[in-house]
Amino acid sequence: MTAVRAATRPRTAGAAVALAAIVAAGTLGYALVGWQVRGPSVFADELIYMDATRAVAGGHRPVERDRTYGRGPLYPVVAAPVFALTSNDLDGYRALRAFNAFLFALAAVPAYLLARRLLDRRWSLAVAALAVAVPSALYSGLVLMESIAYLTGTLALLALARALEHPTTRRQLSALGAVALAALARPQLAALALAFPLGLGVRWLLCPRGSRPAVAPSLRRLWPGAAVVGAVAVVALVALATGHATLRDYSDVWTSYDPLSVIRWSWYTLADLALYLAVLPAVVAPVVLLDLGRRGRGGSVPDGAFLGLFLAANVLTVLLVAAFSGASFGFERLHDRYLFYVVPLWLVLAAAWLARGARVLLPALALGGGLVFVLLATLPARLLVRDGSIQFDAVATALWGRVQEPHPGASGSRSSSPPARPRPSQRLLHSPPQPFGWLCSSQSPPSSQSTPRWCGTHASRTRIATSSPTSARRRGPGSTPPYRAVRP
Repeated sequence: MTAVRAATRPRTAGAAVALAAIVAAGTLGYALVGWQVRGPSVFADELIYMDATRAVAGGHRPVERDRTYGRGPLYPVVAAPVFALTSNDLDGYRALRAFNAFLFALAAVPAYLLARRLLDRRWSLAVAALAVAVPSALYSGLVLMESIAYLTGTLALLALARALEHPTTRRQLSALGAVALAALARPQLAALALAFPLGLGVRWLLCPRGSRPAVAPSLRRLWPGAAVVGAVAVVALVALATGHATLRDYSDVWTSYDPLSVIRWSWYTLADLALYLAVLPAVVAPVVLLDLGRRGRGGSVPDGAFLGLFLAANVLTVLLVAAFSGASFGFERLHDRYLFYVVPLWLVLAAAWLARGARVLLPALALGGGLVFVLLATLPARLLVRDGSIQFDAVATALWGRVQEPHPGASGSRSSSPPARPRPSQRLLHSPPQPFGWLCSSQSPPSSQSTPRWCGTHASRTRIATSSPTSARRRGPGSTPPYRAVRP
């Protein structure tokens, strides 16, 4: 046993060094990209998070413009020490962007551990590197919650995978704690809690009929998690009813949703996900899912657990994003800004296909290819127009929306939209997309000559001019009137 541990120690150390290199490279690279942004360009989100972080750094509760802060509280709390080390808002803004780059790159660690459930070290390191290189790394150059939400969301996926493999009391509570942490960063990630029972249902269905465990004893094993979820739900409802908690910025989501609209936008969201993944993982998905199911029925606990998590997390996330996109506050546009949290699962899926010999099952491959073709052929061209405002919410469309633009301009009006482009299925065989020009243009502030200033409760600031909803974008449900940069 000692000899085995001694032999595995160098490989573990090598993996740790490689992970550290991935995190360091991601942090440095995205910090340098973020340094090109002169000031806040996503109004009013960036200034709201700046206000909340400044307040916490000053020893106060999070606030935004003298009002109660109504968003995920985790980012202001975690980022406050970084802001407190700076001497002014401009230095604080720069430091927070570098910190966000670190948080985003740090997601390589849970992504690696998630991949290790199925893959060896080399393939897991490849997944970790790709998890840091996703297009949504764009958000790490801005003062937004996406970086910490991606880190905690990937950590929640890892904890759920471990709990689905062996649903012990400790792993159930760990998974629920990780999901709660992710929800404190981005409330939508609370939906991942449902992935645990749904994933267990998939695992139960994978068992042969004669060897399936009895339902009643299996449910009794889940009482710790159920008790915690019930207690949290009761406390939350009491807090909301008594006014001690508020859903102010998310109150708009408590509305009715048209089922047909959710179905339609789920279809569009799947097409957006296929574009985000550069098509190939979506094409081979049926092949890998069938292989995971076969291995799960054969007794492979990690394969069965990963299959359950993959299906449950993707269904929940797609439905949630589709409901948001189809609602009035979703502005009838794609939102992979809220979708990319499941991308690590897709990276593991694609790596598993390659690592296991890139097996080709023609019927399954034809099914995947045909489904992706139909998805892209039916995706409205208006959702892929060159528009910085729209493509900020759906960064995948920015790549494919510029397929025939080898030298995209770095400036232009965000409010004007060019004529509709051909459907993506008509352009997939043309020249590859250019991923760098759009990155800079998407991050450009509305006025590159303006030096933004902030006003807040706990610091002396110049005034902030507000613009009308027609001249500046609203960001998400319940957003406050947008800020606008003003000259010094």
